[in-house]
Amino acid sequence: MENDKSAEIKEKLSIKYMKNEIILKCSDVRSAEIKMNQFIECFENYIGKNFPSDYERAAFNTFTVVLFDGPLLLYAIGMNTSAIMELHSILERFSLREVSKILAKPSQEFVVKKTLERYTLPGLAKILHNDLDILDDKDVNYAKSLNKLRNGIAHRNERVISNALCSSRTISLLDIDHEVNKIDIKPHLLCGIVFLYKLFNRKSIGSNR
Repeated sequence: MENDKSAEIKEKLSIKYMKNEIILKCSDVRSAEIKMNQFIECFENYIGKNFPSDYERAAFNTFTVVLFDGPLLLYAIGMNTSAIMELHSILERFSLREVSKILAKPSQEFVVKKTLERYTLPGLAKILHNDLDILDDKDVNYAKSLNKLRNGIAHRNERVISNALCSSRTISLLDIDHEVNKIDIKPHLLCGIVFLYKLFNRKSIGSNR
């Protein structure tokens, strides 16, 4: 009975199980299945290159299922703008929490967190790289790129979106969602997962993205 329960938990914490759960929530099942299969291929290629041990692979897999089901669901249904917003929110929230924990004594954590709340994701990433040696240059550059994209979406800034995605060609305010929904956000999702995994594991896990 205990072994059966353990096997059930292990199955539910697998990315392939999460894929099936996500697909069930989508109206266009075929499109969602294609998108999730493409993401899983990218995901498994990364794991194969960067995680030598079965334990690390299982941990990375579980971490993804627990924290990134929201952005992956939005990706599967083709809502890239919402997926980018949700991904940015997750990274910024947990970066703030972990930096506060690392820098402060338990009695000072609330004060430090309130002080750090003025920092955006790139600022927190710089602290995690320059001061705490948890992230690297690629992670900081990723944080800047994601933050710029997020701000362009959130503030409906067509110039930012045009510069980031459209080779600076003129677009209108109404084009923003269309242009963001055309891009491949799998790299953004995978880099976000790696970013947070490094943060929680307090170590670098490889330079290949």
